[in-house]
Amino acid sequence: MPESDKSEPEATVSEPDAMLLEQLGQMGVNLSEKRIIEYGFVASSVSDAEALCLCLQGLGHEFVDLPSQPEADDEDRAGIWIESCELISPLEAAQKTLRLQLLASEFHCKYDGWGTCVDNQPTAE
Repeated sequence: MPESDKSEPEATVSEPDAMLLEQLGQMGVNLSEKRIIEYGFVASSVSDAEALCLCLQGLGHEFVDLPSQPEADDEDRAGIWIESCELISPLEAAQKTLRLQLLASEFHCKYDGWGTCVDNQPTAE
């Protein structure tokens, strides 16, 4: 595949991640620039959540929300929510999706995806 093929990076990311990257790009986000990326995970038990958190901490993640008791009143959010973050580019985050899905499954958890705050305006140079 030629180096100039612009679709090459998207071949390594899932379709939902590719759509998110496209939306971020349209909002003026530099997809290669490091920014705070937040990840979401769901666990069914406190022990699984704690084990996943220890592993994520070892990978350099910081925690936005530490595990708490399951949210039983909201069926869509049933389980123990974990939010972690790290300083990387959106493109790198998208390329980590499969690894984070596999890692979460090792701890009987579910990877719910990633996102970033779009509070920047495109800079005029």
